[in-house]
This record gives sequence, structure tokens and C-alpha cells, in this order.
Amino acid sequence: MASPHNRAIVLSVVNHKGGVGKTTTVINLAHALVRYGKRQHRDYRVLVIDSDPQSNATSILFPNVQDITRAPTLANVYNERNPLSITQVITRTEIMNLDLIPSSISLFDVEPNLNVSGLGAQALRIAMFDDALLEHTEDGAFNYDLVLIDTPPNLGVFMLNSLMVSDFYLIPIDCGSYFALEGMQTLESRIQQLKKICKNLRLLGYLPTILDNRTKVGQASLSRLRDLYREMIMETTIGINTDLEKASFSRKTIFDYNAMSKGAVHYYALAREVARKCIETKPGNHTDIEEDEDLPAHESEQEALAV
Repeated sequence: MASPHNRAIVLSVVNHKGGVGKTTTVINLAHALVRYGKRQHRDYRVLVIDSDPQSNATSILFPNVQDITRAPTLANVYNERNPLSITQVITRTEIMNLDLIPSSISLFDVEPNLNVSGLGAQALRIAMFDDALLEHTEDGAFNYDLVLIDTPPNLGVFMLNSLMVSDFYLIPIDCGSYFALEGMQTLESRIQQLKKICKNLRLLGYLPTILDNRTKVGQASLSRLRDLYREMIMETTIGINTDLEKASFSRKTIFDYNAMSKGAVHYYALAREVARKCIETKPGNHTDIEEDEDLPAHESEQEALAV
């Protein structure tokens, strides 16, 4: 693949546990990045790849829910007999500059074939490479700044495919549970093994989610996270917010549901942090960023949410 300096950055959101906020983070971070890019006069283009057979990100971002069953999905890319090009399954969402590669339950059907085929954990990487999906093209056909991948809650072949093509990975951790860190060593060990092949794969950070600082559980979980991972904890935390749940039930991002909610403020802050650590560090991307660090965080974010 091309150098990260002249192609899209790929970030996978991973955790082998369910209910930690992976899909919530992917869809809302994607929308927040588009909004943040607009504020920075950069028009960031973001692609979401739904690599989870449960298809929750697809159900929220797909433009017409009635057409989901007829749309080509990532499963068609993995199909051995009659595969589609990965660019053939890209769907424009109703959010400007945000595209989607949808998922479907059919991914369950292709999973055994990937496990026994020669492609295995390389299938997504090969598909992206063959179609130059990440390349910055002269005609601007794709030219994504960031590709966000939603992964299933397990250590299986789809998570491995996602990590194999990624530059960074982000691990959401549920701070509403005493058991949030159980099994993390298994996940970290699996990723360390993968890094022997993917030399450039880097941890972006651990993202505290579902955090309620008013409770002893929330306080203890966050304290334990900081003790264990120190500088690898993201600066942004995602607090518990009923609007995030309501937005998901309404099949909307938090910005479409309530752009002035605490959930929106938190994900906009995360977008700013991710952009700073991933996108804006690329050569040529640091000269015209309008920093709003001088404003108090809540003022800066609330102003930006109004765009």
C-alpha cells in the first residue's frame, strides 16, 4: 500500500466485548469529524466500513432503510464465486462527505470461507489494495481523509481483517462496569501477535465510554484505567448520556438527533483529538488549522456544534 502520507488514514475501533460503545463511537466520531473538518475549512471526507455482521452502523447510516436488503455489502466483496469490487459497494449517506460500506448478516455466511481460504485475515487488505481505495486520486473519486472500521465483538477473522489494513486502533472501554478490563490481556496479546506482521499498526488509545463520574463504579473504573494505561488513555471521555441511546433507537447520529447534547459535545471533542493525532500530523496538513484551544472546551465545542 502507499505511504500513509499520501493516502487515507485507517482507524479500527475494536474490543472483543459487546456493549462498550464501538458502533456508537464509529458513527458519531465519523459525523463529528465531518463537522470538525468543515469548521477547519478542510472538508474532511470520511468512509465508514461496517465489518460487523450485526450491521448496527449500517442500520443507522444507510440512507434508506427499506433498501438495505437490496444493497451490495461487504459480504459481496468477500464472496469467492462472484466478488464485487470494494468500490462497488460504497454507499453515499445523507451526511455530506460521509460514505459507508454497509454490512449484512450475510457476513456470517462468508466467515467460514475466509477462515479456510488462503486469504484469511488479508482479504480486506487485498480488496482495498486492488481498488486503490485508500489512494488519493487525481480525479478525487475517493480521496478519503479517514477510514473508520466498526468491528464485531470477538477476536475473529473480521476483526483481524480490519486490523490488518489499519494504521491505528482505538479501544473503547466501558467505565460503567467493574468487569470492563476482564479479558483485555487476551485482546492485547492477539494484537501484539498481529503487529509482528503489521509493523506500522499503532494504538491510538483507550477510550473511556459510558462514564458516570457521579458513581463510585465510574470513578473507580476511570482511576483503574489511568493507573494501568497512563498516557495511552485518550484525553476525551464519553460520558453516559441518554440522548446517545435515544439517537440510536431513532437510527440517527447524535448530531442529527440533538447536536447540543452532552453526547454531541463529547464526540466532537473526540473528533478534534483524533484529527490532531491522525489526520493533522500528515505532512502538509498542519499549516491552516484554526486552533480553538484558547476557548474553554464547552464554549469551543458548543460553537462548533452549531455549524
